[in-house]
Amino acid sequence: MAETDAVSTLLTGIFAEPEPEPAPPAPLADARFAPGIDPVHGNLLRELATRSSWSEGELAELAARHEVLLEGALDLINEVAIEITGEPVVEVGENGGGQLRVNDEVFREITS
Repeated sequence: MAETDAVSTLLTGIFAEPEPEPAPPAPLADARFAPGIDPVHGNLLRELATRSSWSEGELAELAARHEVLLEGALDLINEVAIEITGEPVVEVGENGGGQLRVNDEVFREITS
């Protein structure tokens, strides 16, 4: 009996319908981004700007939700921001501690 249950459990796991993966966030229809920021990274940036600071863990979750690699995404966004304004848009907070903050002025300049 125990072997039958084990085989049944194994087969159920093999033949069970996989759960669908959640769809990535849809690009904002009216989004305007600076040249060099595609809609995926732009949407990440817009969500970043909804708060004044983020922990590294929160940023990692946000990047995963947008299906981008955090470090690469921040590099791309900051490179464009520096080209346009001379300043990064996402930077380490003044208090340190792994907190990152969004520069609202730079954000407005690169998303208008």
